Amino acid sequence: MKKCLILILIPIFIIFLSGCVKQEPQPDKDLTQDQLNNIYSTVISTDSYIGKNIDIYTEIPSLVYTQGVSQVFPISKSIDNLQINKSISLKETIKTQVEKITIEPTNEWQGPDANGWYLLQIDTESYLKVRYYSSIKRLEYVLDSHYESNGQIVGLRMEGYLVFNKDIKNSIEETYPTNLKISYYLYGYTDPNKVNKLGLTISLENVSTVKLSNFNNFPVLTGKLSIYAIYVDYNNNINVDNKLMISVSSSVVGADTNDPILKVSGIKDSDGDPTTDGYDNMYLELHLSGYIQ
Repeated sequence: MKKCLILILIPIFIIFLSGCVKQEPQPDKDLTQDQLNNIYSTVISTDSYIGKNIDIYTEIPSLVYTQGVSQVFPISKSIDNLQINKSISLKETIKTQVEKITIEPTNEWQGPDANGWYLLQIDTESYLKVRYYSSIKRLEYVLDSHYESNGQIVGLRMEGYLVFNKDIKNSIEETYPTNLKISYYLYGYTDPNKVNKLGLTISLENVSTVKLSNFNNFPVLTGKLSIYAIYVDYNNNINVDNKLMISVSSSVVGADTNDPILKVSGIKDSDGDPTTDGYDNMYLELHLSGYIQ
């Protein structure tokens, strides 16, 4: 009798355990060409409202730290191994590279691969990868543009994720990210195990939108903003991976006027050097009319 009872309980126990195992979200593997193009044009493109919002927030480091290489952080250390023109603004370099991407009718997305990534080969030196989880409304992407110079690979990479308030697979209307985290960095290497980097990571959490009534109801993203430095230089033994440089809360005043202002307040790195410690209070106002025209 006991043996029979045990045999009955075993499958019940197995079913119970299987129900307790947490199922990992799986990326969508049935996206159409039109859906992929729509995701790009409405989310990743610099012409989208999300792209314009990111553009506004990438302006903050250059306003707070007015000197330094790439006009991002006043790093005094050498990054010559990157073989990148340090007089060029990182922000402008990023914007220029993204604007190069034009999806023509002949461009076709490939995939998905085993991990759910769809690939768009833009040219021989540039590609875009996206992966979307409709179950958790999360979009991940990688944009890479690189070339070879004197045996060294030099390039620009953008990578990160956005989590939305609703499923964007079929429509982006009335949709906004509830949080996002995106990294932008220039890189260079001769040894793939020693990749030098210079860039930043932007994180925006607890996002809400404020619509500017006098600017076609343009939605401005507000929330908790964190900006981190990326600075890796193997020759000088520097390895800074996402050092917090700015942590602020953002809000909009005058949303129904001709001069809406984005206010940010919180803390910033004292000297703009990610290899040193110390923070100061900061406050900044950005007149939004100059960014969304």
